[in-house]
Amino acid sequence: MTQGQTVIRAGSFEFTRKEQTEVSDLARNIFGVSKVTRVFFGLNYISVAVEEESLWGSKEEEVKQVISQYFDAKLPVFNREVTCPPVAEDSDSEVVQFIKEIIETRIRAIGTNSFTHRIY
Repeated sequence: MTQGQTVIRAGSFEFTRKEQTEVSDLARNIFGVSKVTRVFFGLNYISVAVEEESLWGSKEEEVKQVISQYFDAKLPVFNREVTCPPVAEDSDSEVVQFIKEIIETRIRAIGTNSFTHRIY
């Protein structure tokens, strides 16, 4: 997988527990790396949170390997059709839609946990 590659087509999807991953083998496999606490799929990136900042160095390569193997095999991110919540509503003004898009694609993924690391 190359950095910036499309992960999901629209919106975002967050997993905060392994039990939530029935719709995504990729998320389940990432949670298989010990100490992972959160997986977030954005349009063109994946962010992963671990229990403690100090653990990231020992987990980063393992997480990257899981993700790379998955994308190299050209497997789908989701096991079935899922609906990601819309980023913006049709009734929102153009400015509000733009702000929501920035929050969803750039800020939300890295701002919810101080131990979150953007992978792709």
